[in-house]
Amino acid sequence: MTMSTECAGNASARSSSTSPTSSSLRWLADTGATSHMTPHRHWVRNYTPLQVPIKLADNSVVYSAGVGTVVFNPLVGGKEARPVEFGRVLHVPALHNNLLSCLYLTKHKDFEILINSKQMAFKRNNQTLFCAPISFHNSAQLDGYTVPHSESANIASTLSSHSITLASLLLPPWHG
Repeated sequence: MTMSTECAGNASARSSSTSPTSSSLRWLADTGATSHMTPHRHWVRNYTPLQVPIKLADNSVVYSAGVGTVVFNPLVGGKEARPVEFGRVLHVPALHNNLLSCLYLTKHKDFEILINSKQMAFKRNNQTLFCAPISFHNSAQLDGYTVPHSESANIASTLSSHSITLASLLLPPWHG
């Protein structure tokens, strides 16, 4: 059985001396990433070990360590929106950034991404679920924050009744 290689878009590996910064805690909207990816194990719920090769921008290859779901609290128009759960997020310890796969959302999950000079708006069924303001350096980071696993476990029951759960929307047709 041949294992397909995922792609991390323009992401780079974290150097051994690099400690997390505020930018490494943000999600980058990435049109080149084939899956959602994070280096932060403490964010991942329902963790399952999974080793998948991932090609970086410099053509080097790193590997995922696992896969699971991540809870994200978006801000839309400066106000807190319903929490969302990103499904099938690869835990890739060697990555420097968190990546949200834009093209996967549009191709497989019927998302519409509206882009203007100020932001990317992620819509499904004409509802904006989250946004990514575009910086001066032409990168787009999701507006909001990620809930660490210990906290997300406490709000799991709240998610089922009060949030937009994207786990089923973001799961690919195969499971690792």
